Amino acid sequence: MARDLTHMLELLAEYDSLFPYSVATLDSTASGRRLGQGVLTVGDHAKRDELSPKAAAAPLRLTGDLRLTVPFELPELTLNPLTIRVVNQVITRMLRGKGPLEHYEGFFYPLDMIHEWNRGYGRRGFIQYQFVIPFEGGERLIRELMETMLASGQLPFLNILKRMGAANQAPLSFPMSGLTFAIDFPVREGLVELTRELDARVADAGGRVYLGKDSYLEAAMLRRMYPRVDDFERVKARWDPDGVFSSDLGRRLQLSR
Repeated sequence: MARDLTHMLELLAEYDSLFPYSVATLDSTASGRRLGQGVLTVGDHAKRDELSPKAAAAPLRLTGDLRLTVPFELPELTLNPLTIRVVNQVITRMLRGKGPLEHYEGFFYPLDMIHEWNRGYGRRGFIQYQFVIPFEGGERLIRELMETMLASGQLPFLNILKRMGAANQAPLSFPMSGLTFAIDFPVREGLVELTRELDARVADAGGRVYLGKDSYLEAAMLRRMYPRVDDFERVKARWDPDGVFSSDLGRRLQLSR
């Protein structure tokens, strides 16, 4: 359990080199001196002889039918500061209560233990806003962005923070050596304006958003975040001269010209 953002980043730096998997779940309602408090979860692959006899007999077996289901889209009023605070407390207790051994399904996909969990965000759904920024100045910017999100009234629901390695040679590769932060936001009035503000500040820091999850990025901002867009377009023009391959994302970001 980390008491604040500085402590969490120290733990991430320490354990990232010791375990192949490390992820920080931050309390999205914590503010002030507690900003960034949360639980760091780390893991490695267990060997068969470390498992119980029952688990060792079928170590890769999935859980099958899910016991809990969100039966319908919940009303927007269901998500409010009070309920989000309660949910964050429940998540924290669940993470802190985990034992030394856990099935990979629950470790990698904890939300999927509840069927149709996305209905909890209401009829308009949610977006996941994810970005990566360089390590240098990263703590300061993460802190500023979290304060901006909390002050916006947009109810950040789930905050996931990780360390990330270097990019590959692909022109639109998302990773870079730095901190990556993913936040779930229920779709509400004013959310687009908030993400545009976050986009600008991430770009100013030399970072970028994850296009695989993007919902609102503008074409001009894409070129600030991904300076090799022209390389991508040249490759696409060569192998797809008739523009057969396209998408809503590509059209919005003007990658289909």
